[in-house]
Amino acid sequence: MNAHAEQGHIAASPSTESRGAIGKFFDTLIGTIFIVLLAAGLIALTSTWRSSDLLFEGSGRVLVTRTSWWGLQREVTVLEASQIDGWTIIEKNGDRLPMRSQSMRLPE
Repeated sequence: MNAHAEQGHIAASPSTESRGAIGKFFDTLIGTIFIVLLAAGLIALTSTWRSSDLLFEGSGRVLVTRTSWWGLQREVTVLEASQIDGWTIIEKNGDRLPMRSQSMRLPE
């Protein structure tokens, strides 16, 4: 019975030559550089990703929400129609800036 078991047994192949310390170091170094480059590429691609949402509220008020980095950075601008100044930007501290005196950035 022992002879029968040996026929079905797969002999372990001799292990491949083990690499030296220098070979392992370069493999680790190349792998680390590759991961760093992938992370830098992902950051570079997502750093320019932006979206803008417009929310029209009643009585001539518009909220412009600019979102970047998967929603992690959010900037809200409040615009309001005024009979005296026309469209005005309302800042967080309550200051009102007329849009006619502000510069604008057009989308590319």
